[in-house]
Amino acid sequence: GTEDVDVSPIVINEVRAERVSGPTGDANNDGSTNSSEDELVEIVKVSGADLDLGGWEIHDGSAPQFGVAPRHIFFAGTILPDGCAIVVFGGGLTDALGGSSLYRVALTGALGLNNAGDTVTIFTASGTAVAEFAYGAEGGNNESLTRDPDLTGSFVGHTVASTGGGA
Repeated sequence: GTEDVDVSPIVINEVRAERVSGPTGDANNDGSTNSSEDELVEIVKVSGADLDLGGWEIHDGSAPQFGVAPRHIFFAGTILPDGCAIVVFGGGLTDALGGSSLYRVALTGALGLNNAGDTVTIFTASGTAVAEFAYGAEGGNNESLTRDPDLTGSFVGHTVASTGGGA
């Protein structure tokens, strides 16, 4: 099952561990569907002010300690405006994505999220874990896991989320 222990000032809003089949499989919109490049973690700022993510780290369950083999480290000066999302992809290009979200590609070249279950942890630059999401086999159901409703709800498969439109 899923576990949600998110703490302010951010929320993990969506995680995609498995490449999705068909035309919606190209999550980063780079023209190629790829099992590692189209993985993603979406983080949303929720506490009322802009946030400097410089030095913050994203980890998976294979290396859950701050400073040890992070999957992504945010560059200094990465500002996440309040109410805005930042989506980190495993790889590929994000130039063709639009909207108001910010997009990044994992500095390590992969997020390494296991389809059969994993844990995503976000650490501040000082090493404090501020958000964590654990999932099981539902990570391999050919869809992302997203909060329903966004930001406050429990994690469900994207195809059944009220805002997912069945996609």
